[in-house]
Amino acid sequence: MKNFSFFVLSLLLIFCVYSCKKSNSVSSNNGNNNGQPKPTAVGTATGAKTSKLIPKSGGSITSDDGLLELVFPDGALASDDTITIQPITNNCPGGTGTAYRLGPEGHKFDQAVTLKFHYNDSVLKSTQSQFMLIATQDSSGIWLVIDSVSNDTAQHVLSGKIHHFSDWTEVNEVAITPASATLKKGESITLSIINTEVVDWNITPEHIPDGNHALLKGNSSTWAVNGVTNGNSEVGTITVNPDVSPLYDFVKYTAPNTTPPRDKNPVLVSAEFNQKLIIEDDAGSWAKANKVILYAHIYIIDGGYHVQLSFKADTVNEAYAIWSWKDEGSFDVVLSGTSGSVKNISNTGAIIGLVSNNSTCNSSVSPGIGPINIVDSGLAAVNPISNQITVIFNSLDQKNYIEGPVWNYSCPGNNNGQTGGGSGPSFPAYIQFNITDSTQTIVAGQYTTVVTPIK
Repeated sequence: MKNFSFFVLSLLLIFCVYSCKKSNSVSSNNGNNNGQPKPTAVGTATGAKTSKLIPKSGGSITSDDGLLELVFPDGALASDDTITIQPITNNCPGGTGTAYRLGPEGHKFDQAVTLKFHYNDSVLKSTQSQFMLIATQDSSGIWLVIDSVSNDTAQHVLSGKIHHFSDWTEVNEVAITPASATLKKGESITLSIINTEVVDWNITPEHIPDGNHALLKGNSSTWAVNGVTNGNSEVGTITVNPDVSPLYDFVKYTAPNTTPPRDKNPVLVSAEFNQKLIIEDDAGSWAKANKVILYAHIYIIDGGYHVQLSFKADTVNEAYAIWSWKDEGSFDVVLSGTSGSVKNISNTGAIIGLVSNNSTCNSSVSPGIGPINIVDSGLAAVNPISNQITVIFNSLDQKNYIEGPVWNYSCPGNNNGQTGGGSGPSFPAYIQFNITDSTQTIVAGQYTTVVTPIK
């Protein structure tokens, strides 16, 4: 096998009743989208870039969160170059954690660069080490995986060799879906086993009517919640959903009517089953797995709020021109008693557009990631006396500072220059709103916050 070859990443199944063969080229058949791989949206930035000058003789760079590392051997770069890493939203099917944009975008290397994902114990509580892969998104939006990875489970490092820069992520080949969820007391959710496999096959789409589900009916499987088979009234219960599919098993998890104790929340749902996943390689068929144990984390809450943030400035005077500037973001505050946490953070890319240019100068802009950049919160507290919820973010921590937009201008008489730029804390540093069943709209200058109860 070549050190670096691509396969289409799609929501497909590999069963012992089907024989699939991997190849060294991009496959166009996935049995899930009329024979065509399905692209996803390009991820949006969720944090500032980490940058470092790497010499031609080699070196390394690590992301701010410490989870991604690039190691350059001597001669990989044609000359000294500034390398960047930026966290982005993860839109990869089966993708786990944060995805990353490596730059300069499209940069190719004379020798392979080692890409390392550092992970913690919680990753191995969601899937098994042999099912952990590394994927990248191509220019058409299709996710591809490298066929040769190594996984040091003692040091918790997943490594692969890459030859170019783009967007990259970890991906689980087999997992419970959803792998994590937030439910209010008494709510239910359907769980199933999916396989995000990489294959070149000749099976027509109608042979896999449910396309992405991996647990065949009749196979022995055991589901548990916090180690209790089928769960109980304290941590929630598991029941089979027999009518969802004629071929594959689905289960329903129902949250308890009371919030579990802090040391048992989120609850850990596990699935153990026997099923050979057969892959035919150049040497013939071999069983990749027999007994599989997978996990999902379900957080049980008393209630919560969805918070939508927006920024709008219609008359920004920069670089001898007038610009419009917009940015958005959102998150959920999930509540459990008198404390809470922030989930489902989303940051969109900033949009800066030229409104008018009344001078003889030419103007352009590099937008940066926008003033709204929601980072993990350090505190979400409920104050029943004041009837308010306060969420404090880590945006004042310098490692979370963001880059401001840079406006460029070029005027007659060789009058060229830049305005803007620099870095600083993003918005918000904290947010406070009332405990109520009604939607709240808070306007502060160019920022609007809309808080909606999660029903």
